[in-house]
Amino acid sequence: MHVFTLSKKEIEQLVDYGEIIDTVEQSFADYCSGKAILPPVTNLDITEANGEVHIKSGHIKSYENYCVKIASGFWDNPQKGLPSGGGMMILFNAETGELTGLLFDEGLLTDLRTAAAGAVASKHLAKEKISAVGVLGSGIQARLQVRLLSEVRDFKTLYVWGRRAEAVEQYREDMSNEIPGIEVIACNSPAETAENVDILITATPAKTPLVSKSDLHPGIHITALGSDGPDKQEVSVDVFTIVDKIVADHLDQCSRLGEIHHALDKGVIASDRVHAELGDIILGNSPGRENDEEITLCDLTGVAVQDIAISNWAVKKANMENVGKTLEIN
Repeated sequence: MHVFTLSKKEIEQLVDYGEIIDTVEQSFADYCSGKAILPPVTNLDITEANGEVHIKSGHIKSYENYCVKIASGFWDNPQKGLPSGGGMMILFNAETGELTGLLFDEGLLTDLRTAAAGAVASKHLAKEKISAVGVLGSGIQARLQVRLLSEVRDFKTLYVWGRRAEAVEQYREDMSNEIPGIEVIACNSPAETAENVDILITATPAKTPLVSKSDLHPGIHITALGSDGPDKQEVSVDVFTIVDKIVADHLDQCSRLGEIHHALDKGVIASDRVHAELGDIILGNSPGRENDEEITLCDLTGVAVQDIAISNWAVKKANMENVGKTLEIN
């Protein structure tokens, strides 16, 4: 048996943000076109180590490979000098079931596909012309979300809030270099971060809401991505009383894991208040933003179609650019 392998360093050689955004956007369209088979997500909490593991799998019809993805988040790792995210993606031939690929990405592909989903959400739900972006958090998603957002929207100012002042200061310095020409301003609270921005990105593992309806204003778009487990929550349920368009990446999943599930559980909204899934907006089956006064929110819980698409993209591009190794397993 021959198995293709890619390491994190090799994947880093392949990264093209525009291609990744397009790939993830198409995956949402494939899902909403009925082309995807997606079993339920498996969540494993390692409570004694403040860690969590998510196992996602799926297949998109016509794709050469199906994918099983293992991703972890151990939130105390940065204090130990280690990255908080890790994992790998495993590919199998969709016709024979044979193992075809081991992608030792250490969570990189998950980070990239998550950030790409945020860019896709803003592409369809944020105002066309913006000047300022706000982000809650200072970790890898707080960085990648903004970097990939810059591929679909131009902005001049970036506001950031985080719990650790030293991490926010490092973020401010790094992002000023990452996106030339933007001013990065540290804020004292989530409310201050949201005050003057056109797009607000919530990228924390918070279990207590950080954003309430009093923080919002007409025209703002919220990309909420931290709530990928039933006990996480970044957005207060009162926000859903004033949002004009509520969008889910995967409605059933968001009803169990995401920000939407808290609003449903509290009876603040009924399921018919969810405007659409992101893929339906991409396909043109439902409208995205319709005017500059709408308040929009996209709940991103992470869908396996993103993993299927980005892993197949990585293998295809690696073969084109002669990156990676083939192992013979007897």
